[in-house]
Amino acid sequence: MDITRSTVFTYDSVPEHAISKKLLDRIDSLEKKLERLDKGNKPMESKVSEETINDLIANSDVDVETIFDKVTRVSIKLPNGFVLTETSGAVSSENYDKNIGFEICMEQIKHRLWELEGYKLASSIY
Repeated sequence: MDITRSTVFTYDSVPEHAISKKLLDRIDSLEKKLERLDKGNKPMESKVSEETINDLIANSDVDVETIFDKVTRVSIKLPNGFVLTETSGAVSSENYDKNIGFEICMEQIKHRLWELEGYKLASSIY
């Protein structure tokens, strides 16, 4: 079945018990999205960009500390106040490098941000 924007659905002839609440909610959601499109709004982006992740990090407060002379802990407070914390450690303090620990933690934080932003986007679309 080909559905276009001009397709009109009516449920007057269908008994209410035959239509699930979930289906009705989904239809309402889709109708609202079509209304936004019809009003000239641009469609929502359907992917998270690297620029979005980098902007989040650039606009966040970052705290880096060394623990027990061999562990790096990086905490980042995002613009909305949410805090992520990651750690990276060496087997011994002789092998410890704070810069390497920082890079590893930031990669882990970036990975988590991709997941969180992807979830946020999927929730707004569906």
